[in-house]
Amino acid sequence: MRYLIPYKIRRMTRRVRKDAHGKRINIHLTYKCNLDCSYCCIKWHSGTLPTTPIISGYEWMDIIDSFYPDVQEIMLAGGEPMLHPDFVAICNHLLSKGHLLNIDTNLMSRKGLLIQRSGNLVFYVSKHKEMTDHQRGIWEKNFKDYKKLYQIRCDYPNIDDKLLTKEEGYEETFNRFRVMYDPRGRVYANFYELMKNQNYGVRNESLLPGL
Repeated sequence: MRYLIPYKIRRMTRRVRKDAHGKRINIHLTYKCNLDCSYCCIKWHSGTLPTTPIISGYEWMDIIDSFYPDVQEIMLAGGEPMLHPDFVAICNHLLSKGHLLNIDTNLMSRKGLLIQRSGNLVFYVSKHKEMTDHQRGIWEKNFKDYKKLYQIRCDYPNIDDKLLTKEEGYEETFNRFRVMYDPRGRVYANFYELMKNQNYGVRNESLLPGL
């Protein structure tokens, strides 16, 4: 499947593959989300979610196959990662490679219930304060069903209680992930470099000075 990946992305992947040896990798599958939280960290750079296009599950599998086998941990994030059309196939492929897989999710989708059960799979769940009563009802039902099948952790730095700033919380959250992929499969050294290089409809630099 190597031919599916444009040469420039393959070259970047090879470079970061060396840097990521034995480290953790964060993959933003999509920036689409089924919630619209005003405090969303992905909106900080412009006030809107990036319109960055996504690549297919086959292309992600090709990138995943290039990872060193001792990559410690992979986090799938978004937006809401379950909104990627090939989300389940990507997860199952990662698990088949023996990677420890964490999924950062708002748990509003039931697509994750289709992933194969594995001791290497953990859902990091957030429950957002701007949910409607109807959305909270969906979340609570989904939480019960996911908890029957998978490991669930709610101690992930959560924006349910307060708005995190650049200095408190979110930077610490992503400190572990020194290699980051955007939805196009492009590679960045940290979260801020990733955010600077996305496609936005409207830019508002004042939302995150110095990004």
